[in-house]
Amino acid sequence: MKYILLLLVVLWSMQVHATTGPGLPADSVAATLTTLPAFRNLKLSPDGKRVLMLRARGETYHLTVLDTVARTNKLLLASDPEQFLFEWCSWANNERIVCSIRIDKVLNLAGYGKKQLRTEFTRLVAINADGTGYLQLVPEQKHSGNYRDSGWMSRVQSDIVSWLPDDDEHILLSLIRKDPFFPDVYKLNIYTNRMKLDTRHRSGILEWLADRQDRVRLGMGIEDGNLRVIVRDGDSSRFTERTPGFLLTDPEPGFAGFAEQEDQVYLFSNNGEDKSALWLFDLKTQRMVRKLLADDRYDVRGPLYTSERGRPLMMVRRREGAELYWFDHKLEAAFNEVAAALPGEKTLPVSVSAELDSLILKNSGEKMPDTYYYYDVARQQLIRIGADYDVAAGQLPERTIYSYKASDGLEIQAYLTLPLQGQGGLPTVIMPHGGPHARDTADFDYLSIVFAAAGYAVLQPDYRGSAGYGQRFRAAGYGQWGKRMQQDVLDGLDALIAE
Repeated sequence: MKYILLLLVVLWSMQVHATTGPGLPADSVAATLTTLPAFRNLKLSPDGKRVLMLRARGETYHLTVLDTVARTNKLLLASDPEQFLFEWCSWANNERIVCSIRIDKVLNLAGYGKKQLRTEFTRLVAINADGTGYLQLVPEQKHSGNYRDSGWMSRVQSDIVSWLPDDDEHILLSLIRKDPFFPDVYKLNIYTNRMKLDTRHRSGILEWLADRQDRVRLGMGIEDGNLRVIVRDGDSSRFTERTPGFLLTDPEPGFAGFAEQEDQVYLFSNNGEDKSALWLFDLKTQRMVRKLLADDRYDVRGPLYTSERGRPLMMVRRREGAELYWFDHKLEAAFNEVAAALPGEKTLPVSVSAELDSLILKNSGEKMPDTYYYYDVARQQLIRIGADYDVAAGQLPERTIYSYKASDGLEIQAYLTLPLQGQGGLPTVIMPHGGPHARDTADFDYLSIVFAAAGYAVLQPDYRGSAGYGQRFRAAGYGQWGKRMQQDVLDGLDALIAE
């Protein structure tokens, strides 16, 4: 690859209109950042010729499709926050799109001692890329009036087990329907919404995984307070118990997909160590084959990209921020050459086509908004899709890692965002994450950037108990809600004041 052809193409005719924050000049960076990021959920069609995305307009997002060949864009579905919001959208094949939408709904729970409960529901809808063929995918159940038929069983309808890439008409969907707690797996027709039971529910099993042949092969969940893993034996309908002993003490194991060999899977586990790593695990022998990726400082987690046969290619892991780890070094060299043509210091894949011949890239850097590009490998062609915010490079506040000692000596990692002007004596916002088993990173965070652009310093501490720093750090937060966890937050403020 001798050069990259960079095409700056105007793809959008629609403008984003949003209300800015109170008391902020309309033309200020802070006011711009109070609007929604321009793009969400960019996904390539399997053949790489189209890009679907959720495009900001006003105070919500609309489903739009970009045709990279014809260089046109089409608005397919407009969401109304009073009616529904988009959760995500994805290609089921090269022509059909499936979206999960979120709605508020009243639930009848008379059998549970309450007459009504207002809660969130998800529903699956499908539409063709040309805007035709709109359909709600899961038929509503007919209820008998019994509390077990209250509608709770079909509240969540967005758990896709497999997109069935070799079957253009169906997907596999995990759905709580026959049992009020444990999901069955259905084969769902995305053109007619007809469903056929594929795998019945099992007690304690909450999550189902399909193998490379798109068979439901593995179930995982909790029963009597203990982890439970079951595995299907080949093509039979029989599942056997296969719960590895080391997973019983793992606070957060996770399966990342099936590997090249039929009975091997990629597994996130600490395997008795402090930090979680990525392992190759054999379901039959119940043994780890080898450790694929580990980190001395952080737990290894993130999306793993594999070839069609299951060979690992790359992984987007979370350290101080999201970063790439490559298993395929030939692919790495080609990717790095493309990334070198972009202005920001960090480039990550957002979506890849089935044949890895097209990619959506997110490029970011210090004091610049995230910007998205489409790259055609065969043509060596790079097309700018757009940036999340219309802000020039260098106008955004800077985010840095800020570490300090808690009052009992434990080291706490935090993220500090400072306004472009001003050093000492700044008004300060302390913004701890929720969870509590969650974490912040140094990647772009629009809320902290908004505050900093308005003149505030923002501190986001990963207090004890936060995820991502190993089991010992996580366990240090057990029983400390309202105690040492909160003190860690206050200690961060004290550390800033002392400086």
